[in-house]
Amino acid sequence: MAKQNVGFGERHLEKLVIGVAGAVLAAAIFLYGVRDPYHVEVAGETLSPAAFYAKLDEEMRQVVERLKNPPTPELPKWEEPKIGGKMPTDLPVVFVPINPPTPQLQPGIKPGGIVELVGILPPGSPALTTGRGVATLPAAQIRLVGEAQQPSSVISESPFEKDYQWITVFATVPRKAQQEAFMKARYAVERQQLIVLKVEAERQRQLASGVWEEPQAAVPWVSLVLSGRADVPLETHDGEPSIAEGYYHYITQIQEEARREQANILRPDFQSRLTYATDWKVPAEMPGGVTFKWLEDFHVTLPGPEPEKAKPAEAVRRVDYAKVKTQVNALLAGDSPTSENYTEAQRLLTEAINSRTLTQKDEADAQSFQRSIEVKLRGLLRDEQEAERLRQEAQTLSLGPDVDLAWVTDISAKPGETYRYRVRLLAVNPNAGLLSRFKKPEDAAKVILTGEWSKWSEPATLPPSEYLFLMSADANQGARIELHEWFDGEWKPPTRQNVTLGQPLSFNVHLQEFSYDGVVAGVDLSRPYEERTSDKSGIRYREAKPTAALVLVSADGDVEERFVARDFGVRREMLSELNKRRDTGTPLRAPAVSPLEREMPPRLGPMRERRGREEY
Repeated sequence: MAKQNVGFGERHLEKLVIGVAGAVLAAAIFLYGVRDPYHVEVAGETLSPAAFYAKLDEEMRQVVERLKNPPTPELPKWEEPKIGGKMPTDLPVVFVPINPPTPQLQPGIKPGGIVELVGILPPGSPALTTGRGVATLPAAQIRLVGEAQQPSSVISESPFEKDYQWITVFATVPRKAQQEAFMKARYAVERQQLIVLKVEAERQRQLASGVWEEPQAAVPWVSLVLSGRADVPLETHDGEPSIAEGYYHYITQIQEEARREQANILRPDFQSRLTYATDWKVPAEMPGGVTFKWLEDFHVTLPGPEPEKAKPAEAVRRVDYAKVKTQVNALLAGDSPTSENYTEAQRLLTEAINSRTLTQKDEADAQSFQRSIEVKLRGLLRDEQEAERLRQEAQTLSLGPDVDLAWVTDISAKPGETYRYRVRLLAVNPNAGLLSRFKKPEDAAKVILTGEWSKWSEPATLPPSEYLFLMSADANQGARIELHEWFDGEWKPPTRQNVTLGQPLSFNVHLQEFSYDGVVAGVDLSRPYEERTSDKSGIRYREAKPTAALVLVSADGDVEERFVARDFGVRREMLSELNKRRDTGTPLRAPAVSPLEREMPPRLGPMRERRGREEY
């Protein structure tokens, strides 16, 4: 009765619990008793710690065996190569300059990387020279690089002889200083050269009051003009700037053209176009004490030395050969006497031999000494020529010396006016087109950089092309003047005329026209004139003395005064200079009229202040 009240689950529950507990116990015994619970997988295989160490030991043993007995690879069979043709007889050869210049590096400055744009430095203070002469100036050769427009500020001259007056502006180009600026800004070594594209000049004219006019651009004569875009357009792709397509070729082209034409750009050859080359002059000295070898470096024709005046014959004196030999030995003393020392020693010995006063023994000794000097002098000259050749090659490779030279010749300046000049350089951007080099990508689009202006030069007056001198004044006949005019490379024979109040100064004498910008506004027979003199202490004025005066008014309203006392002295000075040029052989087609010395009283001195067309 009791078994009928118990269900199936209740009857077998104890059995189920005992079975599950037994299974758990058996699994625990297997995992933790029979089998190691720790294992690793190697190449897809599960290994226990013991099996892992056994396998590791086996692998290490195999590695050791391979190291002890490395296998010998079987070499492929060698086959003789087949030559299908003959070796060419002419091999292409790349010509490179010997001993190229080594770029300079400064300690602590690492070239390359991101850089900022460096401006072009100003040239040195200019020096001026003036001149006039007959020249044949062909039109400039204009090269349009890329999409450049025809430049408007270029003098187009006729290929025929013409009379010119000019002011030449000389200025130094700071190549080394510019290179150091590029170096300091970490420009790449190959992009530290200054490549000049153009030399620009501005001038100021001095008014009669002494005030300088506003600067205006000078348009000098040039033989070559390279015209190109100052910058190239930028484009944007995916948010990144880039140079517009096709402009990289323009940048390379203008850099190469400017590099090749540095000499023509910096120093246009004006001198060789003149009928007489020595009419174009170089300055006696450059500001800052910079010196140049004009003939060797720039092929400038220099005037020859003035001929020495003939000296009266002197009695023949016996040469003291012992004294001459002492002088020669003093010249050649030291570790390294120069070629100038040897040349001077040779001159002293030659003079002693040519004197014909030496004894036979002394003459033989002098000749032997002279021969030994000549051998050494030849060797020195060869060494100096080789050094000069290497210097010239180095300058060519580096585009010029550390301090180069530029000049412009302004043929548009007006005779009789006083000017001062300043210059600046337009140069090619060495990093043009290299966007990744600049902090500002727009700097890479600037192809041509405009440099800073130099300082103003000292003023220079272009000599007048006409001279007017007041010779005398009379109550009845008015003022008597003498007029000189420069025309076609020569001074025309002067004319003397009497002029009266209100008369314009324009004459026709023997089919020759004379014209001077002025109308007679007054004739004064006696006006006080103060003679001006200058010495080390300054300018002084002497007591006023009466002299005849002439007052002229130009077409622009400028008033000009002429004094007999002053003009006689100025006229004498002018004629003396012209005669000096003629006597020293300086070309002058038609020398000025012979000075009338008997008509000229002693010079009383220059006037207090000279302005306008005749500042001479």
